[in-house]
Amino acid sequence: MDTAATLLPLLVAAAGGLCSLLFFVAVAGGLFVYLKRSGALSGGLPGGRPAVDVDGIQRMYTDRLGYESQPTGDPAQTHMVRVFDGLEVHLRSDTRDGAMGVNVEYGWSTPAPARFTVHIVEQTVADPSKRMLRDGAMNRHRDFSPRWPTAFPTGSAALDARFRVFAPDARSAAAAVALEAELLACAHVDLTATPEGSTLSDPFQQGLLARMGGPMGMAGITTPRGIEVQVQLHEDAARLLKACT
Repeated sequence: MDTAATLLPLLVAAAGGLCSLLFFVAVAGGLFVYLKRSGALSGGLPGGRPAVDVDGIQRMYTDRLGYESQPTGDPAQTHMVRVFDGLEVHLRSDTRDGAMGVNVEYGWSTPAPARFTVHIVEQTVADPSKRMLRDGAMNRHRDFSPRWPTAFPTGSAALDARFRVFAPDARSAAAAVALEAELLACAHVDLTATPEGSTLSDPFQQGLLARMGGPMGMAGITTPRGIEVQVQLHEDAARLLKACT
């Protein structure tokens, strides 16, 4: 399979959250000019360097993270699998054109049964007013439906300040304290853990956006620093899924 074709959906997914925003035209207009002038939009950079270090990205996924590509039958989708500390971790993305730009689904999952039954999500996603404020500022929209209707406190000040923890009952929510270190290490959390498996979603790639320093920083996602940031995001996600089992 062609390497560039295999990696393209993942590269688009990495920046797709931005591409779906109307404000991208205004905020990242300078980025377009830079890429145009540098030659990145026409296949190269000054000095004959490639616009995108495809080999470097390929090594990140295969050599460093140990992912293996899986067939999807759909060029808009990517499915990769790795084994992390004995745990099977799936990475999936789905990138499609939509009315507001590029629609992206992106996340990690494992079919291994979880020892917790919770849906843990950032306050900025779970709280309607905070979600509307953030999404309004970025000209995007996201619906949110918790797995269970009621959020409970966990008893951890750090967790309760950052997250909403939806669960079947208060006892299940309180058990999530065991995940505190792994949850706080993740740049963005929307975790659903059940006996059927666990999923960590980040459709807007908010974690990568935050770690890269905002929209303009996303221009560097294929640089050495950008690759290191992505490696850390994948490792943090895998550790959280592992802690769930």
